[in-house]
Amino acid sequence: MTSRAKDPIPRLSVVIPALGEAATVCRAVSSVALAAACADMVAEVVVADAEPGDGGSTLSALDRLDPAARSRLAGVRGLRAPQGRARQMNAGAAAARGEILLFLHADTRLPETALATAARLLDNGARAGAFGLEIDSPRASIRFIARMATLRARFLGLPFGDQGLFLRRDLFENLGGFADLPLMEDVEFVRRLARNGARPVVARENVVTSARRFERLGPLACTLRNWTLLSLYLLGAPPARLARFYRPMGGA
Repeated sequence: MTSRAKDPIPRLSVVIPALGEAATVCRAVSSVALAAACADMVAEVVVADAEPGDGGSTLSALDRLDPAARSRLAGVRGLRAPQGRARQMNAGAAAARGEILLFLHADTRLPETALATAARLLDNGARAGAFGLEIDSPRASIRFIARMATLRARFLGLPFGDQGLFLRRDLFENLGGFADLPLMEDVEFVRRLARNGARPVVARENVVTSARRFERLGPLACTLRNWTLLSLYLLGAPPARLARFYRPMGGA
């Protein structure tokens, strides 16, 4: 799937890494399209898929995207990339055309004001940013976890990858993109941003991410697992070893 030559050059590109996300990626792209329309902004989506083959793949699912959503975007493009979220996001960023890059997980939806907020924060002096987190679940325990994640991001300056990290392309390229890590690539990159004077600002709006991992593993077990892995990483444990305890979860 390629962009048409007549598509205008976007100001902002949303990069979505995907692995077996046929059931969710169209919802993510539609949320970008709505946010672009609300901001009256020229934006594109680049989906970097690591799923082998085309049968039922994420990229095939893009053909079923609502035409109205597609019409709001300067382009919706899919590409194949080596498996690994860092590699996929780097490949998507290399193919993107916008001056602003926003990295969005395939099971996460943007709020309507997201693109306008990202552009405004960067125009007003922020060097990088992310959003608060909402988890799509009626369970009070899971919603509490999301609130704590948002507070962590705001007060520690440590948003995770599912919070829609955004920054200008030149900064991303100057820092060399995401490190080629099998896990914690988001944490490593955010810490590198902070060391270079670009601690991410956390917007008031929340992205909405799927509760599937919390529902499958259980809220307590999932939270303990995440914090244990993060703590071990910050103490120096190799990401390759930690990745053995974190299974990628794609949408069928």
